[in-house]
Amino acid sequence: MRLRAHLYNRTARGKKECTRGEGNTNPVAPVCVAGARQARTDCPLHMPDAPKALGHKHATAEARLPLNDLQHQIVKAFATLAGRNTSTATLPKLQGEASEWVARIARQHLSKAPAPADSLAEA
Repeated sequence: MRLRAHLYNRTARGKKECTRGEGNTNPVAPVCVAGARQARTDCPLHMPDAPKALGHKHATAEARLPLNDLQHQIVKAFATLAGRNTSTATLPKLQGEASEWVARIARQHLSKAPAPADSLAEA
């Protein structure tokens, strides 16, 4: 199911008309999702504090655990990004190894990426 945001504006006669996102420049129009008649008011105003780290001992124990399915898929994706054959390449098996390995592949890949174009220089 695809959700669409609709922005509602009042016409000169006070009737509500719906405009579909593009081209609407009214910054104060409420945003209604999936056909709702008015903007939501049940959203929190403040987020809770982030959870505390579990500590070095827990991190060390977790680093010795084997990769779960999601982590294995992430490792395979980074191996492909690095141009390695995922069926023959030696891939990390433990979470601690994978963390360092993925970070190294990401650094190598980002160092090869072209610098972003300077929008001021092009103008």
